[in-house]
Formats: sequence, C-alpha cells, structure tokens
Amino acid sequence: DVGDIAEWGEDAGPSRFYQQGHQVPWTKFVKEVSKKPVLGVGRFTDPEKMTEIVTKGYADIIGAARPSISDPFLPKKIEEGRYDDIRVCIGCNVCISRWEIGGPPMICTQNATAGEEYRRGWHPEKFKKATSSDSVLVVGAGPSGAEAARVLMEQGYVVHVYDTAEKVGGHLNQIASLPGLGEWGYHRDYRETQLQKLVKKNKNSVLALGQKALTADDVLEYGAEKVIIATGAKWHTNGDNCLTHEAIPGADASLPDQLTPEQVMSGEKKIGKRVVILNADSYFMAPSLAEKLVNDGHEVTIVSGVHLAKYMEFTLEYPNMMRRLHELHIEEIGNHFCSRIEPGRLEIYNMWGDGSRRSYRGPGKLPRDENKTHRWLEFDSLVLVTGRKSDNKLYQELKARESEWAENDIKGVYLIGDAEAPRYIADATFTGHRVAREIESENPQFPLPYKRETIAWGTPHMPGGNHEIEYKI
Repeated sequence: DVGDIAEWGEDAGPSRFYQQGHQVPWTKFVKEVSKKPVLGVGRFTDPEKMTEIVTKGYADIIGAARPSISDPFLPKKIEEGRYDDIRVCIGCNVCISRWEIGGPPMICTQNATAGEEYRRGWHPEKFKKATSSDSVLVVGAGPSGAEAARVLMEQGYVVHVYDTAEKVGGHLNQIASLPGLGEWGYHRDYRETQLQKLVKKNKNSVLALGQKALTADDVLEYGAEKVIIATGAKWHTNGDNCLTHEAIPGADASLPDQLTPEQVMSGEKKIGKRVVILNADSYFMAPSLAEKLVNDGHEVTIVSGVHLAKYMEFTLEYPNMMRRLHELHIEEIGNHFCSRIEPGRLEIYNMWGDGSRRSYRGPGKLPRDENKTHRWLEFDSLVLVTGRKSDNKLYQELKARESEWAENDIKGVYLIGDAEAPRYIADATFTGHRVAREIESENPQFPLPYKRETIAWGTPHMPGGNHEIEYKI
C-alpha cells in the first residue's frame, strides 16, 4: 500500500488530487525487484495507458476496481474497440463513501445499476424493450434528465430531450470547471455520446439543446404521452439555509457584492479582493470555490455553520483538501454562521453561544448587549453557499393543470433529480435511471419494491399464512 488504513485516500486516490496511474512509481520499483507477477492499480481508465504500463514493463496485470464499478464490461469494451461506450470512472469516490459511512448500499455516480443488479434486477447493459408506443418528453439534460433519456432510448422509446443550455450536463458543466474536478465531466461526456448515438439510431427521437424555456402550455401542447421534468436546482440567492430555514437579513445575490456559486463559476460578476464564503454545505462546493478564488488572486475566508467538507471524509478527499486550504492560506471560521448582512460586512455568531450553561436559542434571541457571541466581519465580496432550491416551477404549473392532461393525451408527468430535491450527482442520476426503467409502472414517480436481504415475519402472501418466516435472500 502507498497509504495506510488511516489515510487510504493515498491508495484509492480521488481524481481531485490524483490522475490515473499515480502509483506507477511504486509499481515500477516492485517490478524491478520482484520475480513474481506484479499487479498495478491506480484508477486506470484509459486503455492506451493500461497498455503502456504493461508494454513498458511497469506491471504485468492491471487492476481496476473503481473503473469496474463504473463499467463492469470495461475489459470487453476495450477488447472490442468500443472505447467511446466506456462509462469512465470519474474518481469521485462516492462508491467508497458508502463503505466509509458504514453500510448503505453501494452507489456509483456513473453507473446507476451498481448495487442494484440483484435487488432490482438491473443489468448495466441490458434493458427490457418498450411495452408501449408512448413518446416521452424530457425537460432538462442534466445528470438525471440525460440518464433518463438514455435509458428510455435504450428501451426503444421515442424521446425528445429539451434544454436551454447548449450542452448536455446541466450544472455539472460548471462543477467540472472547478479545481481538480475536470474528470467529473466524464459523467456528462458518456451521456452526451450515447444520446447522440441513440438519436441517430432512432430517427424519431430528438436532442434539442439551446432552446427557449418550455412553458406549461408548450408541454401540454407538445404531443408527448409522458413528461419527465428534470429542471435541476439553483443555489439560494437570499441565504436561506439548512440551519435556520429562514432567509438571512440583507442576503441578496442580485447585489453587486454578493454572489451565488453559479455566479462565481460563470464569471458574470466582478469579485473583490477580500472574499468571504458563507457556508452551510457539507460537501465540495465551499472548499472548491475557495481554492478557485485564491488561484484567481483573492483572499478568502470561509465562515462555516457546518463541518466544512464533512462528506469528503467519506470520499477520502478530506485530508488533502484540508492541506490544500492550509497551503493556500484560506482561513476557516468554524462553528459560526451569519445573523445579518450589511454593505461590506456580515455579522457572524458562534453557534454554541457564549460558553455559559444556558441553552442556546439562536441569533437575535437575546438583546445585543447580552449576546456576546456576535461580531462583524468585513468583505469586498460575499459568496452564499447556503443551500440549493429545486427549480420545479414548470412541474408545479403542470400539476396545477392536471385536469387538462387527458385532453392533451398526457398520461403522466414525473419529477426527477435535483428538481425533485437537491442531492448528490450520483443520487440524481439514479432517479433518472429508475424512472426510465419503471416508466410503465402504475406510478413511476414512486419506486417499485425491491428484494430485501432480510427476514420478513408474518408476510401475508407466504405459503402457510402469517406464522412462517420468509427469507428474502
């Protein structure tokens, strides 16, 4: 091992910090001194790189655990020369995160069937053929929408995919521009390639990008029997957050000195020298923006009301991320959040109060002269990483007009991905995949039951009635 059990992110290196083959120097050394066959690992995803490692004598065998989770048929596709059909591992380590958490079913950002092969009967490469002639309109080509459209087309449905963006990928296009996250773009690239292939194969399907936003009238009159809304989510512009569930007084990303993460990544606003990131997100956004801003020449302070980058402990990114923030002289003020914002400054408070034994009742519950936990922090620009809100307006408008569905031959309208609820990219992808697999169920909005590997007592349909045990394994 290159690392150890306490920091095995040095072995299963995330793409944020390690390119494929990062362990080659160690493998090469072992090969030089060993007379036994040497197996080399390091998240190999490129067939040419794999070939190079073997032909140059650095290793005899290539091991590919995470790439095989992403695409179980990786060797076969390489053998057949189907390189553009490979679901390339993006190195996010979300698969590992489930192990680190301690037991939830394994997932994969790229491969929604990972962990579902038995309990849902999903094969990564095989799909049941369409059982109806229903056409499907998918509104949104982000992670969930693109995946839903792909799986539907694989089954033989006529699918029209509409998006206002010029490119498949949704918010992932911006995320992949952040430091170290370029390989996350493989998620988009795979679906974009497959959709283009499938559209050519099925002449009645359409991939329509760069279009005007569809209205409820447009959808009702479109002519599709089923509609999937995958319009994503956006970061709050008013500081509304998971800590207080209220907008922060003075928070307003329409002001020139306040920004959402989208506005930072798009470069649409000028950003001042001293930047404060107000954080209520426990994954990658705040530290990634901080790194980007420092690289762009800004001084950055993070005020975090949650454990900064907590989920990155599970993806094995946390130690190196903390080192990176330290090396870049990014200051973190932990266990603090914001009670109000004024031009050029925000009032922050210690979330645990003033240290007395009284119960903490939140900002503003005590007179200012008694609550000694508040202080002011100045900024030139403030980034609000306080939470995301689903962009489900179109879905809500369509639901409000459900009485008009039948006259327009619409059988159902379904909500997926971040538009249903903000979530990790892996989970958003899964919802799109599941709805597409179950599109002919009674109500695809809700999952079909799956096999449970537990003992179920008193199951009514069991032979012998309610007094026997059914082993579902």
